[in-house]
Amino acid sequence: MAKAIPDNRQLQVSIVVENLKKQAAPNIKKVNTLEIKTNSDFELAGKLVKELKGYAKLALIEEEKFTVPLKKLLADSKSLFKPFRDSVDEIESDIKAKMLAYTSAQSKAKSKLEEKFASGEIKKVSTLVSKTSALDIVSNNSQVRKVWTAIEVDAKLTPREFLVPDLPAIKEALKAGGSVAGWKWEQVETIAI
Repeated sequence: MAKAIPDNRQLQVSIVVENLKKQAAPNIKKVNTLEIKTNSDFELAGKLVKELKGYAKLALIEEEKFTVPLKKLLADSKSLFKPFRDSVDEIESDIKAKMLAYTSAQSKAKSKLEEKFASGEIKKVSTLVSKTSALDIVSNNSQVRKVWTAIEVDAKLTPREFLVPDLPAIKEALKAGGSVAGWKWEQVETIAI
């Protein structure tokens, strides 16, 4: 795989880093080969490390010349895009709620038709089939999925370890086949767009 050609900023960063490495190289070599056997060796080690730390501070200053403007640009970009993304999320949430309400109404209507058939109010199977076939359109739609989720039954019964409540931990415990007092593992409909 061919290496990507660096853009101008990457090239500038590489030049600055290489320059700092060259400046610090003699000190690094001295520190790496230094054996501390005397007080003067000890003093020299401290002096060399202090100088190296100076190069590290200089490296941070040089790094920030590149990163601070990029961080500002990133923050500014996020602040400009966030309201739009939030509005789309809100619209999605609203329409999903409406779609779920519709599918719930369809399910209730289907259940009522089945009850009417069971009670004899609807006598012909063909009548039941024709009336329920219109309702089945949504249940066969790829945007409607059944997913498992933790449903709160009685929050007072939730064990102390889940009191936050830590919904991911509760879901994992229930998904693994465990039981969590006050919660149940149940499949509910959600909208996938």
